[in-house]
Amino acid sequence: MKYLITLSFFLLNFAYGSSVIGKSLSGTGCNNTNSSMTTSPDGKVISVLFDNFSVEVPNAFPFIRGVNLGETKTIKHCNISFSISVTENEYIESVEVINDIRGLVFLDEGIETTFKSEILKKPVNDQYGRSSRKEVITHKTWNGFTDEDIFMTEVSHLNFRQKCGRQEVLDFKFRNTLGIEMTREALDLGYTGYVAVDSLDNQSNVKFKVNVKRCPSRNIRYPRRGSNPQTRMDRVRMICERNGGRLRGTRCVF
Repeated sequence: MKYLITLSFFLLNFAYGSSVIGKSLSGTGCNNTNSSMTTSPDGKVISVLFDNFSVEVPNAFPFIRGVNLGETKTIKHCNISFSISVTENEYIESVEVINDIRGLVFLDEGIETTFKSEILKKPVNDQYGRSSRKEVITHKTWNGFTDEDIFMTEVSHLNFRQKCGRQEVLDFKFRNTLGIEMTREALDLGYTGYVAVDSLDNQSNVKFKVNVKRCPSRNIRYPRRGSNPQTRMDRVRMICERNGGRLRGTRCVF
């Protein structure tokens, strides 16, 4: 079964010159050998197609490093990385992340499963050059007997202000995690659990909306409100004449 995640870049004024220059997949849930990651001709959409983003318990092969942690626990990660080259006359104002997840979950009693989406890396946006911290975008848990389809949509906004005046490459890295765990009692009773993120309806996707804007010209000075002398004197003259006077210089004479 193939699973499709679509990463759509709706870039405001993207035609100015900023573009995606690098992308990769890694992790136990997807990687560059068993998955594909393609960019559309206009550079605004990245599509990821991978074979198996699902977890289950009990594990037939309990000790697969980084995946099966004994018979009762399984975790898989899908790391999505990309870079954007931003020209010197532009900046990224914000990034909107839309998790639109479709799939299914089946659990017996004594079993818990979790889906989590988080930011592992984003551009540093403060004057001290501090590294960015992990940020959780989506975190959903199912516990106990469950037999249902997954329809989950969450929107997150990453607001930051990139400095203008220089060309640079901004790196982003996101991680989706599926985990499932059962109690020893559930294992002894022969219970099972299974969860999968799929694209049977072609709606399973993650979208990134990156707002790119032009930097303001440094030669433009915006006057403060009311600082135009001609505008100010026109108002003084109007008030003076309204009250029956005549403006002489800067004084109203009656």
